Amino acid sequence: MEAITAFRRDRNAGPSINPNAQSIAFKFEALTDAAKETIEAITAVLKKHARS
Repeated sequence: MEAITAFRRDRNAGPSINPNAQSIAFKFEALTDAAKETIEAITAVLKKHARS
C-alpha cells in the first residue's frame, strides 16, 4: 500500500483527493519489478471491490 500511496503523490495544486471523482490514474515511468507489484496490488483491490 505504501507504493500505491507513493505513486499517488503528485505535484498538482489543490486537494489530493476528489471525493466526486469517478476515475483515478497512476503514472509509471518504467515497468520495473516494483511497478509490477504496485499494479498487481491495484488490480487486486479493483477485483475485490468491482461491481458485477
